[in-house]
Amino acid sequence: MTSHCPRTHRFVAIAAFAFCSTSAVRADEPPPAAPTPAPGMPERSPEKTPTRPAAEAGVVFEEGTPKWDDVLAKAKAAGKPIFIDFFTDWCGWCKKLDADTYPAPAVGKVMEALVNLRVDAEKGEGIDLAKRFGARGFPTLVIVGSDDREIDRIVGYLAPEPFAKEMSRILSGEGTLPTLRKAADANPNDLKAAFALLKKLLAANALDGTAGLEALGEKAKGKDRDVEAGVLVALAQNDLGTGKLDDATAKVDRVALEFGDTESGKDAVRMA
Repeated sequence: MTSHCPRTHRFVAIAAFAFCSTSAVRADEPPPAAPTPAPGMPERSPEKTPTRPAAEAGVVFEEGTPKWDDVLAKAKAAGKPIFIDFFTDWCGWCKKLDADTYPAPAVGKVMEALVNLRVDAEKGEGIDLAKRFGARGFPTLVIVGSDDREIDRIVGYLAPEPFAKEMSRILSGEGTLPTLRKAADANPNDLKAAFALLKKLLAANALDGTAGLEALGEKAKGKDRDVEAGVLVALAQNDLGTGKLDDATAKVDRVALEFGDTESGKDAVRMA
């Protein structure tokens, strides 16, 4: 199960249809009350970013609030990617990650392969880092290579077992940004590969405008209805992000009416 603390609950229904997985909890579901911290896990406070002692079985985070350049240098020296937990003091789902997921031994084992960092998205250098990596709902968990480029991300809360599974997928390279870029570059005429990359970039808040999506939609016309429908859904998400609810609704309705035989169309029919 995954959920997060959004800054706004507006337009949740269409956004959930467009980009949440089938196991996702609605973003308008209220966050849980702050859980009782696990043994040795202090509450987050404005004064100090919490850390986990190395002796514990769970995830070991960098101590204090190290500078990003120092974390990058450590990752390069260790040959490891970086895991960034963007949190806020008011985020209930962030505290649930602290209490339920990070202390789990299976999670700690997987996370030994990364340099693990907590970043308060509303304080100090964390403000700029959150903007740079497009962390808008919390928790946002971003995996970054030692080359300072995003590999993949998880948005929201995951329980220990699905969290460990998702992190294992990312560490294996399956469906990550570098893998999708390589596939798209290897075959520029592969519409599905191009769309997979654009969707991942959109999820990472890394798309500058909609030109790429619109161009792909035109290219897919008469060639791949699944991609054509998916592009419309992705553009609807972009409309939501800019407050264009009517435009987003029109695109979703069009998918439901004209592309009902596609996977995106089937979802749109259920949504409608």
